[in-house]
Amino acid sequence: MTVYAKDTAQVADDFRIYVQNVTDNSAIYQVDHTLTAAYDPLTFEFNVDSDDANDECRVWFWKMTATANTISVDYFELEYLSSDFGYPVQTMAFRL
Repeated sequence: MTVYAKDTAQVADDFRIYVQNVTDNSAIYQVDHTLTAAYDPLTFEFNVDSDDANDECRVWFWKMTATANTISVDYFELEYLSSDFGYPVQTMAFRL
């Protein structure tokens, strides 16, 4: 997954990416990140296990602190990779 996001105050670990299996309410992936003042690409890899196949999954972007600042997400892209981490076979891109 690639996300373009920025933070007006660059607050430490204020931006969380959370991938959730909604069907069984389990976490698939979570990471906190400190953003910059510019839209920089953040690239992460996570695995969807076979027991999560055919379940409803969601990607969440959360602001984690009470510090006054503005976080903006401009674009994110999910890219399906084969089980052997070969070339991408499907890409979904979203401009927000």
